[in-house]
Amino acid sequence: MVSNKKIYGKDYFEKQLTGVGTFSNRDLRRNTNWFLAQLRYFSNHFDVNFDEADNILEIGCAIAGIAHIFDSKGVSACALDISSYAIKKAKKLSPRVSFKVSDIQKKIPFKDKFDFIFAFEVLEHLDNPLKSLKNIKRRLKKGGRLIVTTPYPFKRYIEINTHVNVLHPRKWLSLMKKAGFKKIKFQPVTFLPRLYQWHNLLGIIFPINSNLPMINSTVFYVAE
Repeated sequence: MVSNKKIYGKDYFEKQLTGVGTFSNRDLRRNTNWFLAQLRYFSNHFDVNFDEADNILEIGCAIAGIAHIFDSKGVSACALDISSYAIKKAKKLSPRVSFKVSDIQKKIPFKDKFDFIFAFEVLEHLDNPLKSLKNIKRRLKKGGRLIVTTPYPFKRYIEINTHVNVLHPRKWLSLMKKAGFKKIKFQPVTFLPRLYQWHNLLGIIFPINSNLPMINSTVFYVAE
């Protein structure tokens, strides 16, 4: 991620990163609702069967909502983040998840290979996304998949100070291919804001990009 690890401390997670807050149980429930809606979209529109997973890794995990979801289903779940602050907090909420502090641009410190590796709103924070994608590819099982969300290069996303690589989908496709991924699908999407906080079924996602203010918009990718 951005080379200055001190950026990703308490102030970043409580004041800048919406949806994580103070790492309370309520924050975790809100976060898992957000991710359940997205996982459902990937299942329905990218032909991904997450029930086949024996183990998963969540990169840039923050509160570790994805790892928590899979752990709750009995799947072996690992999670990492560059932030020691986030890992310390997330461990208390999901004690069965295997956590590590690491910069994926240098290494992924797990010996296992994974069925799925998730990087939700992470790649845009990386100084060297190609090196990171290569590291991810090495930790996937044969037939394993990388599940990514990263914003479309609208000006409002580029201007966020920790967003050092907000790239067009064509560029991400090129980088993923250079990293060794052969099958790549993507879809721009837009979310109805805030409704997911009450229930994951209210996390409604549309297959379009929107640059309207107060509307969350990103791009979904599946790479194998």
